[in-house]
Amino acid sequence: MKGKVKYSSDDLKPGGVGMRRWFLMLLSLCTLFYAFGADRLNVVVTIPPLGSLTRELVGDKGEVTVLLPPGASPHVYEPTADKMKLIARADLFVENGAGLEMWAEKMLKGSSNRKLVLVVASKGIKLIGAKAGHEGKRTRGGNPHVWLDPILAKKMAHNIEKGLEQVDPENKAYYRENLRKLQAKLDALDREIRRRIGGIRDKRAVVFHPAWDYFARRYGIQIVGVVEKSPGKSPTPRDIATIIREIKRYKVKVIFIEPQFNPKVAEMIAHEANVKLATLDPLGSSKEDYFKLMRRNLKAIEEVFR
Repeated sequence: MKGKVKYSSDDLKPGGVGMRRWFLMLLSLCTLFYAFGADRLNVVVTIPPLGSLTRELVGDKGEVTVLLPPGASPHVYEPTADKMKLIARADLFVENGAGLEMWAEKMLKGSSNRKLVLVVASKGIKLIGAKAGHEGKRTRGGNPHVWLDPILAKKMAHNIEKGLEQVDPENKAYYRENLRKLQAKLDALDREIRRRIGGIRDKRAVVFHPAWDYFARRYGIQIVGVVEKSPGKSPTPRDIATIIREIKRYKVKVIFIEPQFNPKVAEMIAHEANVKLATLDPLGSSKEDYFKLMRRNLKAIEEVFR
């Protein structure tokens, strides 16, 4: 039939004409794929919410990989050797900073990737509980959970965008336009949260650990007590008695737990104080969009306080 090329069995043997042609075609395809991939940015991010914000900025100019696996806590996570290999191939590394991922500093020190650009997303943000001069730096002196405030997330997005400009200046206008769109979405989310829970007068709660301080400050939630004030440090019997007393004193309705931590102590306190348990997730997963995560948490807050 016209248009078809026929190969004999000898042609398809090693060294035959057909085999050589197939090899050259495969080589050409591999070269094209490599060239396509070489032009794309390779961005590695520590936690899922930052991964989502970074993807909004990167768009189709690169790949974003999140290091923290589902269900893990960034406070106590230990990266594997496979995760270390990701750093070796990355152009940009984005961390929250402010003492959240102490393991990230070890990863960077152990990497031989000298072209890697680091973005500390919390840089320039005044941290709750921080000492003077500790804003956005690797320190244990302040609360690192700044991404849970959409307005502060705008500043984080700005910091990430500046890092993208540094590693890929040719696409500066593209990243700046994506930043404008992302910050507009964050402003819209802020307005939505205010509309949905701003009118609720009684918003008192106990939280499992201090992840929600920025969100609470922004939207008028009164945090009466914290079950685990430091990651991995269980409350003493005296701490538990104090939390139960404060719950009763302030007529608290709920203890917010988190999927990254064992809820056993919180369940015991809730039983003793006769209050509800509800789950808020500060991290989500690498597949969950930041805005879906925040709206999922907003729905949980709404249902408890309404």
